[in-house]
Amino acid sequence: MTSNQIISFTSDFGNSDGYVGIVKGAMLSVNCNAKIVDISHDVQPFNIRSAAWIIYNGFNYFPPDSVHLVVVDPGVGSHQRRILVQSGKYSFVGPDNGVFSLIVQDPLGKRAANERLEAYDLLENPELRTEQLSSTFHARDIFGPVAARLSLGHQAKLLGQPIEINSLVELNGLKLEQTEELLNGRVIHIDHFGNLITNIPASLLSAAAVITVNDVKVGSIARTYHSVDKGQLTAISASHGFLEIAVSEGRAVDALKASIGSRVLTDQKAPSSRAP
Repeated sequence: MTSNQIISFTSDFGNSDGYVGIVKGAMLSVNCNAKIVDISHDVQPFNIRSAAWIIYNGFNYFPPDSVHLVVVDPGVGSHQRRILVQSGKYSFVGPDNGVFSLIVQDPLGKRAANERLEAYDLLENPELRTEQLSSTFHARDIFGPVAARLSLGHQAKLLGQPIEINSLVELNGLKLEQTEELLNGRVIHIDHFGNLITNIPASLLSAAAVITVNDVKVGSIARTYHSVDKGQLTAISASHGFLEIAVSEGRAVDALKASIGSRVLTDQKAPSSRAP
C-alpha cells in the first residue's frame, strides 16, 4: 500500500460530545496532512450490523489506498482483538467484533476475484498509540493513530501480527437461508428515511419474487419508490445493491413495526406457476 492521506471515519459517537473531534485530533497529530472524511457518526449506539452495512456500502467509492476507520465498539476495553484488515486497495481499522463481516463476505462482489484479504492483530506498541492508553477510548488511543500511520504509507506488517482472515469475529444473522424457491434474510440497517435495508442481494431475486416482512406481504420488486401510490409498501432493488423495503413518501420501519434483525422472506416462485 502506498500513501494516499485519505481516512474515512465511521462511528456511533454522535456529534454532541466532542469525541469525533478528539479522534481526528489524534490522527492529525500523526499525519497533519490527512484528509479525514466523515461517513457517519450517527450509527445507532452499539449497532454493529448497521456499521457493517454502512462501511460495506461506501468503501469502494474512495480512491485506492484509502484507510477506513470504523469504531462501533460496545466491547471496548475487553479482550477482543483490535484489528487491521487489508484488501488489494483499501485498509480497514477497528475492533474485531464483526464490523467488517460484510467486507470479508463481499456478498455483492465488490472486490476483484483474485483480491486477497489479509488481517493483522494490532500490536500493543507505545509508538503506535497515544501516550496514555485508556480502557474506554481506543478510537483515540489505538485505532486513530494506526489509521493515520497507514495514511502515511506505513506497512501493515509493522503495525500488527498477521492473523488468519477466517479467525475474525463474524456477525450472526448475515448469512442467507436459501433453497430452490426461498431466499430469506434479515433487516441489517434502517436508514434516515425509515427504509429497511436487508442482507439480500437484489440481483439474486427474480421479478416474480414475493417479499414478506413480519408476516406482511410487501409484494414484488418495483423499479422506483414511486412505482406505487403514496403510503404504499414497496420492495426496491436500491442503489446499494441490496433488497430494500420502503413506503412511498413514508416510513417502512413504522408501517411494518420492524427492527434490526427482522426476518425478510422472499418466495421466488410465481403464484401462477404453483402446482394445484
